[in-house]
Formats: sequence, structure tokens, C-alpha cells
Amino acid sequence: MRKFLLILFVSLMGLANAKERILVQTPYETAVYDMESKKQLATFPGTYQSVALDQENGLVYLARGEVMPKDFRYITDLKGFDLKSNQIVMTFSFEKVGVPDNPYLLAVASKKQQAYLINNSSGELLVFDLSNKVQSDSIPLKGMPESIVISPDEKNLVAINSSSNSLSVISLDSHREYLTIPTEATPNHAVFSMDGRKIFFSQDNGTIVLFDLLFKRTIAKIPVGNNPKKLTMSPDGNTIYAVWEGAYGQKGVSIVDVKKNAKIGDSSCQLIMAGDPKDCVFNTDSTRAYCLVSLEYNTVITLDNDGVADCEPECIEVNFASYPGLPYYSIHLIHD
Repeated sequence: MRKFLLILFVSLMGLANAKERILVQTPYETAVYDMESKKQLATFPGTYQSVALDQENGLVYLARGEVMPKDFRYITDLKGFDLKSNQIVMTFSFEKVGVPDNPYLLAVASKKQQAYLINNSSGELLVFDLSNKVQSDSIPLKGMPESIVISPDEKNLVAINSSSNSLSVISLDSHREYLTIPTEATPNHAVFSMDGRKIFFSQDNGTIVLFDLLFKRTIAKIPVGNNPKKLTMSPDGNTIYAVWEGAYGQKGVSIVDVKKNAKIGDSSCQLIMAGDPKDCVFNTDSTRAYCLVSLEYNTVITLDNDGVADCEPECIEVNFASYPGLPYYSIHLIHD
């Protein structure tokens, strides 16, 4: 049987010396940028459906599924790349005959040294032991999750089930679902509060819902832009950025004050509305966010907490063409 080979090219221009970097995932290339010099430090060519950052251990995990054209074997490939040694430190591949694997979502529990990978074709959450580099478990899921998120204390994983209008709360100790949260509209994404007790999730009716996992009840509903997608929580836990898609092609970012459970002003940046925002990530001191936006090319801009964007000289042009039909976009912060 011919071995499946995936060659990962990496450019090594001073990667270890950068203080604050961003990892940008686009459909046909994933790259690391230095936020001070605005230069590209490393690149991972190829389509990776899922990219996850293990900040605590300085690793990037990349996952992809691919059909081998000669014999129609379906390969799922998971790689771990060390940002300090600039080496691939883990490779795990498995195949199925006749059943396509689609590793669309990936999350990593750094302290547990486990990776969780959604296989949409089988409706499973695959669990990987990163220390021993083996698949250790699989968890059945309800429907096709839109996203997955792990709590800061690594006790829970939440799968956002857009097809069944629900959230599945899974214990990462028992690997069993212990709570199903019904939603009033299609859910898209979620973030945990810093203590892991509450979860914010976006719905396509233009709201973000705050749910208390301890008392199992809804605390607040926060109106934001229409059809909010990805949510990003600031490191201090005080602010959420919500990327949304409005009517008539309008798109933007809403800013939510977590302490007040309310949107901050209009919170819509006209620069972002002129393009197609994909995802945001905060800097280390929570004073501003870096947002990945598809304009003519994919561009990273910065937003202060008041929603003001200044593209001179803050913008970084990521020279990958926009691919509106593919969902593989994300942005992550790397810091020393």
C-alpha cells in the first residue's frame, strides 16, 4: 500500500525571536506573522481544514482530510509543529475505505495533552492522546457541529449543533455528554467565561446568549449584528468580539461588554463592513484585536476596544486570494 505523504514546507526567518505573532489560516495556506515587523515568519502550504494552537506547549496542530485519486482511499492526517524547534513533532494518519473523513473542527486541551477532532462523515468526536500519539477514544455526536470549544479549565467541551439547534456539553473526564442546551435559533459559535462556569453562544437571529452551566439556565440575551458567527473572548474576560453577517451583503464586528452583558454602542467598524470579516483574536493585554478580513486579498487589521480601526500603518496584507466557498479561515495569537 502506497504510503500517503504530505510535505510541509516551512520558512524559518527568525521565528523564535518574535515576541507577539499571529497564526493565520486561509483555505490554501497557513502562515505565522510577526506583529511588530509585519513580516511572514513561517508558512504551511496546503489546505488544512482545521488549525489549533497549543500556546502552553508552543505547538501548532494542523488537520486535513484527502481522497487518494487512484484507489479512492480517504486519509485523515493530523500533524503537530513545534514553533521553537521548527520541526514536525507528531504525525498521525488513518484511513477508511468508502467513508470520507472530513476533519473540519479541531480543539486542543493543552494540560490534558489531548486533541479533539470532529469527523463529520461519521458523526464522531475523535480523541487523540498527544503524548503517546494515538487515537484514544471516540465520542458520538448529535448532528453536524458548527464549532467546538474547550473551557479554560479543560473540564468541558461544547459542540455547537447547527443542524439540531442545540449545544452538547461533554465532560472531558468521562468523555460523555451530560447536558444538552436547546437554542431558539441556529447556533454558530461559542466562548466560555474565564471561570468556565458560563458560556456565550451566537445565534443566527442576531443574539448572543449567556448560559449558566451550573444552574442550567439562560442569564441574558444580547442583541448584536445579524447572524453572528465567530466569537472571541479577550484574555481579561471583559470583552467579546462577534463577527456577523448582515442583510444586503453588510458584514461587521460587534463588541460586547461582558460585565454589563450589553453591546458597546453601534460597534460596527465601516472598514470591516466594506469587506468580509472571518475571525478575530485579542492581543495579550486585551487592548485591541487583530481581525482577519477578506478584501481584495485577505488582510489583518487591528481594532481598539472602542471599535475603531486604523489601517495605517496597522494593516498586514496576507497575500492569499479570497475563497468565499471555503470555510477554512481562522486567526490565533502566539506569544512568548
